[in-house]
Amino acid sequence: MAAYGFAKKQFAGKRTLFFLYVVTLMVPSQATLIPQFMLIRELNMLNTYIGLVLPVINAFGVFLLRQFMTEVPDELLAAADIDGSGEIRKFFSIVLPLLRPAIVALTIFTFITTWNDFIWPLVITTDQGMRTLPLALSILKGNYTTNYGLVMAGSLLTFLPPFLLYQILQRQFIQGIALSGIKG
Repeated sequence: MAAYGFAKKQFAGKRTLFFLYVVTLMVPSQATLIPQFMLIRELNMLNTYIGLVLPVINAFGVFLLRQFMTEVPDELLAAADIDGSGEIRKFFSIVLPLLRPAIVALTIFTFITTWNDFIWPLVITTDQGMRTLPLALSILKGNYTTNYGLVMAGSLLTFLPPFLLYQILQRQFIQGIALSGIKG
């Protein structure tokens, strides 16, 4: 919804606010690691799934969806205004279906980035049961010897879920591109 506001609504300071929003993408995640950890610790979310997932929310999704949303024709929204649609209905009935390819792409990017994240789960979890697969895979490698068969089996298990998700969403991505847009 923030992307909708940045793309289709007019308000004072819109360009400056969007610029500041996008500037946060230039800050490396390692620079915010300690403040995020302290915040999660103060909220008592260490060793919780919410604590693992919360840092996934960032400005990239808003930026990507805004770029797609600028291509949504204003005529569609004007026609919805004439029909008496409110902002919420316009967003869910018109804009969101047209953004399906962008949402699928964002889902794939976010899932793969989160799935492969090593540093944040290492910092936020102390309980072995809360560790993610990349952390478990690093534990399989010993200090002096390595069971390569076990490491390769773990690598396959770590690789399969993102690959399967990509295969499933790739079909929807292509269908979304073929079905979106105005014919006429």
